[in-house]
Amino acid sequence: MPPDQLELKDGFLEWHTIRAFAGLTRDGGAEAAPIVEIEGLRYRVDPAAADAARWLAVRTAQSGVTLDQALAFARAARKMADTPLEIPVLAARLSALAESARPLVAHEPRSPTAAGAPPRLARLIEDTTARVGRIKTNEDLKALRDISHRLLCAADYFLAEVLVAIAYAPHLGDVTSKAMLAGDPSPRHDFGLGERIDKDRLRTPWRVPAASRDAAGGWRVSGSLMAMDVGLGEQALRRLSTESLPEPPTITANDRAAFTEDVSLANALDYADADRDELVRAIRSGRERVAKAGSTTGALADLINDAGIRDVRREMIRWTFANEADRLPDFFSSGELLRLGRMRPERLANLDAWGTSGLAREGCLRLLFPVTGDWETLAGRRGKAIVASLMPDFALAVAELLEEHHLPAALAKSILAVAIQDFIDDVRLAFEDDWISMFRQVRKTLPSRMDDYIASLTTQGPLVPVR
Repeated sequence: MPPDQLELKDGFLEWHTIRAFAGLTRDGGAEAAPIVEIEGLRYRVDPAAADAARWLAVRTAQSGVTLDQALAFARAARKMADTPLEIPVLAARLSALAESARPLVAHEPRSPTAAGAPPRLARLIEDTTARVGRIKTNEDLKALRDISHRLLCAADYFLAEVLVAIAYAPHLGDVTSKAMLAGDPSPRHDFGLGERIDKDRLRTPWRVPAASRDAAGGWRVSGSLMAMDVGLGEQALRRLSTESLPEPPTITANDRAAFTEDVSLANALDYADADRDELVRAIRSGRERVAKAGSTTGALADLINDAGIRDVRREMIRWTFANEADRLPDFFSSGELLRLGRMRPERLANLDAWGTSGLAREGCLRLLFPVTGDWETLAGRRGKAIVASLMPDFALAVAELLEEHHLPAALAKSILAVAIQDFIDDVRLAFEDDWISMFRQVRKTLPSRMDDYIASLTTQGPLVPVR
């Protein structure tokens, strides 16, 4: 809809835009949200409301021009550029233009931003006022054409600045995140337009965004505005305890990024209770097969083959069976238990929602469930994060624990956001592709801290108290 056809109120349009981005309906969807009881208190499960509240808080902390203010000025500028224009209505339109420009002038940056060079709006309004004052006849109105074009360009600048800020808001974490330490980072976004090499200048605006440094050493994000959830993926994670610094991580930066993408690419609305129940059924069935295999030698070979294990664990499992049979389950990941339990993908509405980042494995910006885990084929490719992309253990462990706590699957993303941060802090690998230590750390992290993770969701999270 053109800006001049919008009936705007201060903050009205931006408020509804952000709520729509979060997935909220006009009435907020509160009536349809499930109610759960935790430690005697009732909560409404509402991930969309939590996201909308956080994004609106970030937009307030960005403290720039709002979408409503930018569109109000665009509407006033469009009316000044309308033809035919008559002298009697010119003064009223000029007054409306100056009034709509006031909040924009207050927030106009002094240096170029991602939207380009600032239009120096205060001087532009002064020039417009001076030209209007010199108009005596309708013929003189033609002199406004040049200034009207400049007004429309200024409106485009401020609208672009607002849209860049809104594109950042959902991916900046919260108002206390490190991405906001130096203020709103959106004006510093780099599209690569200053690159000296032609192919870099053409490629950067379409590249997956990534953190970089400017000439002065300042932090910024360069690349496209699309996939900002990947470029600012670390802001999607939450650390519960900040009492002490974690030890230096042993996991590689690429694997850490892949695990982070499991959260940033997830959508809380894609997790279904029916899908969770089918996954949990298959995992438990696979675990029962492992327990039964410990009693017969013949079943062990079938178990290894059905799980798709073709790496060094084949001999490790046989040795463990002969000497420490009670440790046999430690050698099977949750994904392998899923295969042993004969999961039926046709019964799931969205299996990929429980998967891992497809960026490292297939170059796509979405979650994909790794149906097969060819560790020995894909491991060892340095810098590719293939191992992390083959580990759906996090989502599967969360599914099982949510089912045990009688909580809806919609909380899976919020649990992953804190669990994966703890995993990155705590996992200790013997070598780069030590996937056995990875899935064992998942089993160690999640069950022992699940109560804390659930409690964290009641503080500005998707568990909203029912009053």
